[in-house]
Amino acid sequence: MTHADLADAVDLFPLKNQPALKNYTIYAAMLVHQSLAETRRTLTDYPLYSQMISYVDRTAYSPITHILQLEGGIWKFKLQSAVLMQEKGERQIAFRIIEGHFKGMTGNIYFERFDEKSTLVYLGGSLLGRHWPPTFVIERGAEVVFGFTGRKMRTCIETGKKLSSSPTPQPSSSHAAPKNDSDLPQPRNRL
Repeated sequence: MTHADLADAVDLFPLKNQPALKNYTIYAAMLVHQSLAETRRTLTDYPLYSQMISYVDRTAYSPITHILQLEGGIWKFKLQSAVLMQEKGERQIAFRIIEGHFKGMTGNIYFERFDEKSTLVYLGGSLLGRHWPPTFVIERGAEVVFGFTGRKMRTCIETGKKLSSSPTPQPSSSHAAPKNDSDLPQPRNRL
């Protein structure tokens, strides 16, 4: 399940000659037929993202600073962000985008045991701002991205496909994988 919404926000201090204040909210949820521990382990192995997801071009994670660098995009819209990942316990990770696109967005990832062999994963975030890409791109594009990501990650976790974020010892946790854009949903060129 995915949803993204860009809606007017209450603007207590409207700025003259500036766009209206808008609130961007996203959420995605998925049920994974795997234990909470295994689901969390795979989803927090951030360097795997560039191997699992074809629109993520590069990932780099520092276990010292807890900053995840992401680069990628969809439909010729390229993004680059630095995300501070703060573990709040076994079942919650808070995140804040500290640099790049969507700077200031905050949110959480929650892991909840569904039954003995399944886990619910929920990601939600929001950001107030005045300058946004086209609404269709920011809403439908995000839904496509999160839906595609969720399906790929769920399949990887459930099948036990063994990807390694470090196939050979390397000093950096930075990875770029060859991309197969045929995996990505493509916009229709006609109706």
